[in-house]
Amino acid sequence: MAKFMSPGLASRCSKEQKQQGHGLYHLTAWGGEDVLPGGLYRLLYPHKKISIDLEKSFYSDHELQLIKDADRLRRKQSDIYDSDDDDDEGQEIVMAQDLEDTWEQKWKQMNLASRVTEADEKKDHTSLNRRLENNLVLLVKEKIGNEDIWMFPQMEWMAGETMRQTAERALSNLSETRIEALFLGNAPCGFYKYKFPKTMRGEDTIGAKVFFFKALLKNKSLLTNKKKGDYVWVSKDELKDYLKPAYLSEVNKFVIDV
Repeated sequence: MAKFMSPGLASRCSKEQKQQGHGLYHLTAWGGEDVLPGGLYRLLYPHKKISIDLEKSFYSDHELQLIKDADRLRRKQSDIYDSDDDDDEGQEIVMAQDLEDTWEQKWKQMNLASRVTEADEKKDHTSLNRRLENNLVLLVKEKIGNEDIWMFPQMEWMAGETMRQTAERALSNLSETRIEALFLGNAPCGFYKYKFPKTMRGEDTIGAKVFFFKALLKNKSLLTNKKKGDYVWVSKDELKDYLKPAYLSEVNKFVIDV
């Protein structure tokens, strides 16, 4: 079938075509689609606009199926319905609405597990299986001078290391088994500076600078070489029960509970 456009769009044709004096011109429109007179276009492609609207929409596949089902029901209820036009004739049709009803029934029959675990009931802060609704962070108890202080795992930097390599070494030093962890970037997410107790100060050192790195534990559990009672897994709101105020103030800037 020849491709035509209406004379009203003749400005998009070449000069040579205009000189031929034809009332209708052969043209392939920009973008590779044929341009037809409005009435002829609607006659030949009645569902073209609907298809374009669906393709460019933000509907999910399930929402598109609901629209398709509604259109199919509307056609079947019309006086000019022809069953030969349906590709799925003779097949069992599962409507999207039927699926929603099935899902609703399954949801009502589902028994959700309790979010309160055995570790919560026993107040076992050494277990990862607690406070399931919160992110947990690891704290360890270290002896600084004569005082036991809770802090994040840390390790002294060694010449030749990057700061991230030092952080990785601090984590691997916690366990004799391999710890699978995902470090979030190569740059520290926080910083803290403190002074050593007077008994630990030297001629050239009076304190330390601590750089924090974020890492996500990929193991389901962590077998630490720390004694039970020397490490805890706590949520952000529990940090205040362990950390010193100045340390806590810096930590709260980057520890986010989502």
